[in-house]
Amino acid sequence: MDLNFLNENPAEYFDKVLKLLEEYSWLHIYRNINYIVDRIFDKIPKSWRDFISLNHYYEPYRIDEFITDETMEKYPYLMKQFIINCQNLTIQRQLTDDLKQFKPVLNCRMRKNMNVKKLHEVEHLSAFVAGICRDRNCSLVVDLGAGLGYIGNVLSEYYGLHVICVEQQDHLVDKSKNRSSKSNNENGSIKFVAMEINDSSSCINELKYIINDTKSSLNISNSSVCLISLHACGDLTPITLKIFSNLSEIKIIISISCCYHKMSMDAGNGGKFKYFPMSNNLKQLDCSSITTQTLRLGAQETLAKWLAHSIDHRIQHYKNFTFRAVLEHYLISHNMNGYVPHHHRIITRSKNFQEYITNIKNKYISLEEHNDELNKNSEFQCETDETIEHETSSILRSFNDESEEELMIINDNYINDFIWVEPYTALQVLLQGVIETLITADRCCYLSDNGFIPSIIPVFNNVVSPRNLAIVCI
Repeated sequence: MDLNFLNENPAEYFDKVLKLLEEYSWLHIYRNINYIVDRIFDKIPKSWRDFISLNHYYEPYRIDEFITDETMEKYPYLMKQFIINCQNLTIQRQLTDDLKQFKPVLNCRMRKNMNVKKLHEVEHLSAFVAGICRDRNCSLVVDLGAGLGYIGNVLSEYYGLHVICVEQQDHLVDKSKNRSSKSNNENGSIKFVAMEINDSSSCINELKYIINDTKSSLNISNSSVCLISLHACGDLTPITLKIFSNLSEIKIIISISCCYHKMSMDAGNGGKFKYFPMSNNLKQLDCSSITTQTLRLGAQETLAKWLAHSIDHRIQHYKNFTFRAVLEHYLISHNMNGYVPHHHRIITRSKNFQEYITNIKNKYISLEEHNDELNKNSEFQCETDETIEHETSSILRSFNDESEEELMIINDNYINDFIWVEPYTALQVLLQGVIETLITADRCCYLSDNGFIPSIIPVFNNVVSPRNLAIVCI
């Protein structure tokens, strides 16, 4: 699946996407927790809301029909055009039949500490990489952002490849070495390198030295080199592509992205993203409609994964969404920018709003007690602890019977506006595919600008692992 999926020149494709994002900015520029604060429900066109209400598409058991109806005969014109445009501007991401067969059976030791998602990714990607290396006379793989070295160990032990795992965090390198020490590499080899990964000349030169030194020590001087990165977060994918473009020793790249919203901003360039856009075509267009929130939506679940959810899951999502929006409205209305703890399982499983308030308050209390204990047992207190204690206390002091009553009133006041939450989410899911395709296409066009012929290949089942698009050059 190469860039022909655009069905036109990239500049025209990018222009269509940017116009769509600008026209429907209300779907991607707001934080969902500000559903009440920004009155997101009022942004949905009235004709769309009337149609959704008439057909009860806000009901959990009918929401799928809302975006899967192929005829759309009675849909409002603009809604129908929005859905069609999203479908046409989104790359297909289902696994091909041949890729479905790339699945080795790893032994229990190699599966250790892998959840279902991680196991799926490791099995599929390692088989995919090994197949390309076999066909391209490549015996050396460089894994950037290797983490705990799951992929490297499988490529080395199971497929007999030589692997260099490069990771920035020292503690992950130490854990990787410990895990690898229990492996049985009869044919392949694996080494771990802790180093900062960026697109500077010093980093590229250091990688060049490591690659050539490894090839020399293994007596594989004639081997090609394959550069891989699994779910390279934030800036790491653009950096990986730049390293590939500037390091002639590397002939193959297989890179899978994630966490687009974590890309850094370039303070010296008017607050624009440092690595987006990358391609010449997209750089010539106005990308001001794309914000961090836009990129966050691009990193959310895919349409296939969303459609696979049960009715119970949709009901719980509705609760989590609305409960959190009520809390955010309360905090902002009281000029509080307090620390809100991560929605751990006990909070995201709250059965009703009263239980949610109780769980949130208990979470604050546990943080408060934790920080008090740290203060008692330590002569010094780190800045993080001070911040959490201060922010938690500021919110905790406001959580009394009166504030709980106010939260209940807010929830009751907006209950009728909450019926649009799931339809709004469905529309976001449609736009998610467009945003992710735009980012991936831009990165591929960057490679084209530098003389390469890239492809976009889905390597995972996107219901299991939504970030399944691999940028490949061979």
